[in-house]
Amino acid sequence: MWKLRMGYEDSFRYLKKLKPDIMPNEGFVEQLKLFEFMGCQVDRKCKAYSRYQLERISQVMANGHMIREDVQTSLQDVASTTEEGFSYKCKKCRKLLFTEGNLISHDRGIGQSAFSKPWDKQVTTFETECKSSIFIEPMKWMERLELHELTGKINCVKCSAKIGSWSWAGERCSCGTWVTPAFHMDSKKIDRAVIVAARPSPSISNS
Repeated sequence: MWKLRMGYEDSFRYLKKLKPDIMPNEGFVEQLKLFEFMGCQVDRKCKAYSRYQLERISQVMANGHMIREDVQTSLQDVASTTEEGFSYKCKKCRKLLFTEGNLISHDRGIGQSAFSKPWDKQVTTFETECKSSIFIEPMKWMERLELHELTGKINCVKCSAKIGSWSWAGERCSCGTWVTPAFHMDSKKIDRAVIVAARPSPSISNS
């Protein structure tokens, strides 16, 4: 794909002509489509890549294995934004915990298929995004928690107030969709505020 600058579908047809009996498994196909989506390179900062890694860790954890190194590398910084959006703070101590860029969205009540892969061109998405619950990426400020465990409570990094929970095996959102993995923040313990992007000051002419 990288050498010939070909997408997955074209590459598959090309190889099928050379070797008609090829049949890549579903997991490998998903990896190839993600590779194409990232421009035929491994972009570790790509949100789609981060999501894929989280799903892979969830599957391993659900099978009873602990992979501390992978969990540590999956932790994210608070996403910065140069545009208007939302920030989320602990209601008790006002500590900034995450921003809109750290949210993991899903569609309302249609099961695991709600998590359409951005690299899967066959998936059709609709304006049905769930707004009833807050699920986020695992954050770097969570590193003091026992994230190698399958489930646990999320406490504020500053005041230690309980603000959510995690489950690598997943959790059902109130809308009906199963979210995997689930880093679920309690909306009653979190305040949302509008981020106003800084605007450049007008230049002053000397004329």
